[in-house]
This record gives sequence, C-alpha cells and structure tokens, in this order.
Amino acid sequence: MHLCKECEKLIYMASFGFTKVPRDKRFLFVYIPQKVQDMLRINRNLRERRWITKDLLMESLVEVAKGIESSKADWALKNIYVVEVQVVGDAKSNIHTFSLSPELAKAMREKIEDYPKGLNPIFDLFLQYIYHRRSLYQMLYRIVSGYLYADSYKDIDTSTPEGRLIDFGRKGLYASFLYLINFQEVLNMERDVSKEVNWAFVEGKKLANAYRESLGSERASKKVETLSYRLLEAVRRKDADHFSQNLIRAFLEVEKPIPPVFLNALKEGGLERIAYAFLIGLNGKEGNLEPEGEAQEGVGQE
Repeated sequence: MHLCKECEKLIYMASFGFTKVPRDKRFLFVYIPQKVQDMLRINRNLRERRWITKDLLMESLVEVAKGIESSKADWALKNIYVVEVQVVGDAKSNIHTFSLSPELAKAMREKIEDYPKGLNPIFDLFLQYIYHRRSLYQMLYRIVSGYLYADSYKDIDTSTPEGRLIDFGRKGLYASFLYLINFQEVLNMERDVSKEVNWAFVEGKKLANAYRESLGSERASKKVETLSYRLLEAVRRKDADHFSQNLIRAFLEVEKPIPPVFLNALKEGGLERIAYAFLIGLNGKEGNLEPEGEAQEGVGQE
C-alpha cells in the first residue's frame, strides 16, 4: 500500500490514539486524510461508545462525507483507513480501507442531511446498501413486498437484513420512502427527478381515491391490492410494457386519462423510480403518510 511521507507519520503516531474495545480485545484507530481535527473528533467519538461495530465505522464515514469539500472528495474519500489491532496470542494488525465513489460522495453531500427520521430503524441497512453499491431499489422491493404480502411474512426471520426490511415494510408504506428513490437517482447521476417522483406518488394517491369513490372502500381495497401485485411483478421483471398495460387498464376503469408523467418517464427508462413512487402513493394510508406522525414538506403536493 503506497502512502505519502505525511500519511506514514500519521499512521505511525496513531498508536498513541488507539481506542480499546474490551469486549473482544481490539484496538481501533480511524485515519482520515482531510483534517487532523476531524480525525481527532471521530476517534474521540469512538471512545464514548460502549459497543463498536462495522456499522458504527460506516456511520463515522457519514460524518466525514457531510463536511468534506467537493474538490477534495475524489482523493480524500478514497483514502480512509481503519487500523485495527486484535490481540490473539501475538499482536496482529489489520488495515481496513473504506472507499467512496465520486457518485456516492456527491449523493452523501446533497442528501444525507435530509435522511427521514422515520427510517432510522433501517439506517444501518441503508448504509450497507450504498457502501456495498447495491441498488436501493432492491431495498424498496423488499419493503414493498413486506407490505403487500404481510400475512405471508408473519414469521419472518428478522435477524437477517432481508427479514428486517420485509418486517419494516409490513408496518406500512409512507412518503418518507421516496427519499430512497431520490437518493438512488443521484447515485445514478440522473437529473433532478424529485418532482417527477412526487407527481407519480400523487397520482397513486389519486387513483386509490378514485377507486374508493367508484367502488366503495372494501372493493377498492381489493382492486388496489390486485393492481399492486401486478405492478410489483412487472418492476421485478423490469417489464415496462406489462407495467404500462396494467396502468392503462387501471386508469380506464375509473375513466381517468393517463398522466403524462408516466409516459415521459417510461420512455426515458425511469420504470423503477416511477413504479415505486406510484405504489407507495397507491398503498399509503390516507392521512398517515409518515411513521410516527413525521411530516415531510413538499411531498404529496400537486
């Protein structure tokens, strides 16, 4: 591993700043090549924690990414090291390297401050997905599946990441999930699609209301459920034609025109962002758009 002279000195001096983890006889030090002050701050934070996990180390990167300047992001975020010494007989030293792509650094700077409080129970899973470069649409698929197939997942094993996401989805679909869509689109280096996502969400709410007005609550609920199954399956298969056909049929049933937002987005390859936003609006509980009453300004407004 090539290091400049300054970096070699800093890592050498790290031995004076290691944090002891009594539980498993480890000593940790986080090295950040941006500012010595930031490095000191993060290592002090480690000392205040009773339990230190890999997720906590990921969280420390969030703090770094929030304050880093764009001109430094390309080099600094690719050179963060966690030096670990674990006592097993003879002392053994490991150096773990964390690397953030320019796309992820940009998304973190623009979006991480807006992370919804209602999604805090799955924040560690959110970090795992983005650091391991897994699509947040895979995350949304499990959440939405948990809601639509709630009865089938009553005994889901919540000790696994997939099980936790499914179980979290069983509680309901909320407007705060739109954050995951917008974050993923920044990662995809797309233009700002937040208005498009909000429109799709609103159209989902409108269609659900139209069903209730024309069919009554009970029949409308079954109609929404059947339509949601079909749309989710179309998204899983990445079948834009099947998605469009079911969408057109649904709007014709309530004698409503097809909103232009769907036609434009599907032509541009925006199936996942439109589909998940629409499904969240279609299945969201009216008057309860956020978990625990959390409000999100600008979402769900026409």
